[in-house]
Amino acid sequence: MGAVRVTYSLASLYGQVQQHVLNATAWLCVLFGVGLLLIVFLIHCNIIRTLKLQAEQVIVIAEKALLNERVKRHGCDEIGMLGAAINRLLESFQAGLGIK
Repeated sequence: MGAVRVTYSLASLYGQVQQHVLNATAWLCVLFGVGLLLIVFLIHCNIIRTLKLQAEQVIVIAEKALLNERVKRHGCDEIGMLGAAINRLLESFQAGLGIK
């Protein structure tokens, strides 16, 4: 009985697999970066901008002592609840001072 020995080099296949893994990793990094930028943009538009608007309104009310003014509510989330709380505080001050 004779024995047959077959040899085959997998070096080229290994190189292709390695190149595909590097390409996939690069694309995943790009997608992660784009997703992160999108999240930061949405947070800025929805949260930070709304908080800045409310802060500006409160500053104007405080500087001019306008107890008749109210902060505009923005939604029913925590920022909207903050606006409602500021408005209740202003109403309490106004009632405590007897101002209509």
